[in-house]
Formats: sequence, structure tokens, C-alpha cells
Amino acid sequence: MVEEARSPSTRRRARDRLGPWLLVGFAGIAASCSTPTVFRPARTLPAGSVEGSLSLETVGLGASSLQGACPACAPKQKSPALSPTAALRIGLVDRVDLGLAFSFFGAKADLTLGFVEGRTVDLSLGPTLSLGVDGASTSLPIIADLNLWRPLSVVGFAGPIYRFGRWKAASNDGPEPLFASIPGQMSAQGGIGLDVRLPASTSLRPFVSVVGTPGASSGSYAYAGLAFAFGNQRNFSQ
Repeated sequence: MVEEARSPSTRRRARDRLGPWLLVGFAGIAASCSTPTVFRPARTLPAGSVEGSLSLETVGLGASSLQGACPACAPKQKSPALSPTAALRIGLVDRVDLGLAFSFFGAKADLTLGFVEGRTVDLSLGPTLSLGVDGASTSLPIIADLNLWRPLSVVGFAGPIYRFGRWKAASNDGPEPLFASIPGQMSAQGGIGLDVRLPASTSLRPFVSVVGTPGASSGSYAYAGLAFAFGNQRNFSQ
């Protein structure tokens, strides 16, 4: 199928939409910790289309202490931390889209690289970089859609996470260094959610994920959220 050429004014309007989201991003980077992956379907956006989403996310569910799971979120609390999240996704070329997400947990940038797109199953790779006051991490989840019905897909994702080494303020009051070095660490994540496609190119996306380090007795936690996406131009009709 030959794709219709997009006029300069259309491309200009798409670029103009980025401004407010980038402003929100500077506030997000200055906030606390980051969840490792932005929840989205494996099927990518068509080239040139733009999707936005607003969600409410919580991190630290089931953690024995948020000190181990997310030190900057709530170092002295054992209750989960809650944050609104704003995200923007842009279709770059066929089967490749770029995502930006900002919240009180931090900021994330990712790509969705689709390599299977079918009537029943979609598969993609989602390299992600996350930034927060507690440091930076990168993740490489495999994302899979199980398309049960035209308005409904079950979305699963799993993959490794690497948290980069960083410096952290020491917690003692003795004659120790003011800052301590924390080495880099490998961990893994797995999650599941729904993409419920509603009228007017909107979607509702509940999800939950578990993060942990294989063989470690502590530091595992879960995060969950509910996202409302608008401008969803993915085609599930075929």
C-alpha cells in the first residue's frame, strides 16, 4: 500500500505537540526513582502518527522495604510510592516507534522495534533508558501481544535490567566518607497487562510487573499502573 505523503503543515503540527511534553520532562528528571519499562503494546504506531497517554503508577508493591527497591522514593517508608505519568509515542518508520515518559519516579526514553505483526500475535523488542535521582538503568524487554479480539489484547513483557553504578549519600553519622559507591547490578522483570481499545482512538491499559534479582533474598518489588492512551492509530482490523 502506498502511504499518503504528509504535508509540511502536518509535520509541523506533530513537532509542535512535543513542546509541552518536553517541559514536563525536565520536572520528571529532577524527581525520584524510575520504573524500568513503559507499558505499551508490541504493535508499533504507523509512521508519522503520535500517541499520548496519562497514567497513575505505583512502585514498591510487595517490597520488604523501599530502601532496597527504590531508595530515592521513600527511604524511610514501607508503603508504595504513587505517581502520575505522562507519555508520548511517535511512529518513526514502519515497525519502529519512539517513546518518552515523565513522572515523579523519573524519565524514560525507549524504542519499540517490531519484528512480528500478525492477526493473533505481535512481537517486538523495547530497549529503554531510565533516569532518576537514584541513578540510571537500561532494560531490554521482549514485548508480546496476544490479540484475542479486535478491541482487546493481552500484553506481556519480560527481560533483563541493568542499573548503572552510582554514588549515594552515606547513612551514618561517623567519620566515614560522605558518599558511598554503589556498584552496577543486573536484575530481571516480567509483567502483564491489557490493551483495551475504546472508541475515538483511545485505549485503557492496566498492567502489573515484578522486578527482582535472581538469587537475591531481598530487593524484589512490583509496580503497577492504569494508563489512558489517546491518538492510538494501530490497526487491528486485519
